[in-house]
Amino acid sequence: MKRTIAAVLAAVSLSAAGNVAAEDDMAQAMQFFESGHYVHARDHLRAAARNGDARAAEILGFMFGFGSDMFPGVPRDLAAAEHWFDLAARGGRPVGRYMVCAMRKHA
Repeated sequence: MKRTIAAVLAAVSLSAAGNVAAEDDMAQAMQFFESGHYVHARDHLRAAARNGDARAAEILGFMFGFGSDMFPGVPRDLAAAEHWFDLAARGGRPVGRYMVCAMRKHA
């Protein structure tokens, strides 16, 4: 019983640490994004998305979907866009779900 409680507490603290890291990365990403520093924004968005931030994954989907025409320094990569939209959809983002379905339909 004690081992089970300890395991649950460890999992909860690791999850909370991931959420704090994702929030920090997301805040920095949005500062870079809003100031037009898209390469730095992309790097922080990746970190936030890997720590569970579905909104960050959704933004990455758009960045890779449009590429450097809209986001200078970020190459257009439709496979990466689909990956990030899929991750956003799995995280509960309805636009991410729509975009990944649209991309698969028109592939």
